[in-house]
Amino acid sequence: MATKESSTSLTMTIPEFAKAANISPGLAYDLARKDDLPVKVIHFGRRMLLSRRAVDELLGTSTQNGALA
Repeated sequence: MATKESSTSLTMTIPEFAKAANISPGLAYDLARKDDLPVKVIHFGRRMLLSRRAVDELLGTSTQNGALA
């Protein structure tokens, strides 16, 4: 089982979201903790993930393969 995040994953991390949204990772984490991100935060214990599809719809981009379209 691969532990490295795949660019074809259905989810993205908070730092990946920050890069796509052009905000700092610290701000993204703060917003996620306060549940103030405009997309639903998925919690797995302490880990926070976002739906890649929801982020793509929000930003009007494609974050597949690690690149923005």
